[in-house]
Amino acid sequence: MSDKPFTPDSLAERWSCSAKHVRDLCQSGKLAYFRAGKLIRIAALVVQAFEAGEKCARGSGLTAGGTALTTAETDSPLAQRT
Repeated sequence: MSDKPFTPDSLAERWSCSAKHVRDLCQSGKLAYFRAGKLIRIAALVVQAFEAGEKCARGSGLTAGGTALTTAETDSPLAQRT
């Protein structure tokens, strides 16, 4: 798997589900993600962990390349930053 982060659309294609379902997983806190401006991105490491059944929700402490993927922005529970 590439280290390139997934978009909700590309991850939905991989999982054979809708992009809305992927965004819902992010919004509910079940799938860690980060923002690139206004765009949602899901790190490849998070996808691997999720597919393996590991905990990779917000607050799980999962990191990618030393960058925490779990700290929510104060103005939005959907967005995360380092």
